[in-house]
Amino acid sequence: MRHVLAFVPFVLLALGCGGHLSNERTMARGDRAYSSGRFEEAARAYAAAANEADKARHQDRALYLSAMAFVRAGNRGEARSILVRLAKEEPAGEYTAIGAYKLAGMIVESEGIDAGIRALDEVYTRHPSAGISKRAFHVSRALREERDGQEKVLLWLRNIDGGPLHKTDIGEPVAYDIASLLERMDRKDAAVLAYVSVATEWPYPRGAHYDDALVKASDLELGRGNAVRAAQLLEELMHVQETSEMMGSYQRPRVIEAAFKLAEIYRDHVKDNARAISTYRFIYRRVSTAKRDKALWEIAAIERFAGDPSSACRTMRTLVDEFPNSRYVPCAEEACPGSPGIKRSEKSKAPATCRDYLKRARTADASKASE
Repeated sequence: MRHVLAFVPFVLLALGCGGHLSNERTMARGDRAYSSGRFEEAARAYAAAANEADKARHQDRALYLSAMAFVRAGNRGEARSILVRLAKEEPAGEYTAIGAYKLAGMIVESEGIDAGIRALDEVYTRHPSAGISKRAFHVSRALREERDGQEKVLLWLRNIDGGPLHKTDIGEPVAYDIASLLERMDRKDAAVLAYVSVATEWPYPRGAHYDDALVKASDLELGRGNAVRAAQLLEELMHVQETSEMMGSYQRPRVIEAAFKLAEIYRDHVKDNARAISTYRFIYRRVSTAKRDKALWEIAAIERFAGDPSSACRTMRTLVDEFPNSRYVPCAEEACPGSPGIKRSEKSKAPATCRDYLKRARTADASKASE
């Protein structure tokens, strides 16, 4: 009797494995059919796999793939019925929000903007933390703007911003859209305040729009003639630094752009060469980017046109030594003829001559610094 009881778990395990293997084989049959362009067959196979699945997430994935295959097969009726099932699922599963979003797209096409907007709104209000919900919100906003115009959309956005969704993952994109819309409506004062508010309430690293908001606010302030305030906003962005040497170097994309823009503001608008040089040196020393040679080139240009050719040539010597393949190497040789240490190495892959556009840019940019 003991031997019989000991055998029971193995029987149950074998039955469980058999069901799982059967499900995997059915899914594989659907994958093969889909990759061969037999979408109706794939959809049927995925639907069968959903019936065989022993876990809810496996069932939902198979249903979603079945719906997408039915769409490719042109069978939108079957696809829609499956998506309705996914969208109404309680409690929500991994494919509930994406299923509801895909269903909303079908509703827009078949029933028009009004019905589509209602379906999209349900996605992000019911699932504010789902990744697809931000996309659903943006599509809804675009459709509303097409239907109602900017003023009504601004009022709608502000109503959301003042409601319970403000504290969810939808809150930041709503606030950023308000600022962007105000900018497009040419309400620059309000737009600057809105962008700064986004950066303040959702600071880095929590805020996905932190860098963009500060750059946008800085651009608007500069356009209004507030160069010092424009620089302050970029300084705030630069103050938050994050780099990583794991799996290659990493730098927030906006940091490099902001640093060069900040240096140009100090040089061309604030007329503070010392701060401009300091910012370029920050790029050279701290930023992991191929543009470090450009930072040195800009420093040398300021020094030269400020009447300090010896400092300019020392900076160019550093450029030639550390970046032998840089496009600026022949320009450095030309700017400091006969200067010791400024000579390309034999293995240098730098251009043979200084490009005309670099000469023009050097003259134009650096002459601003000497004004």
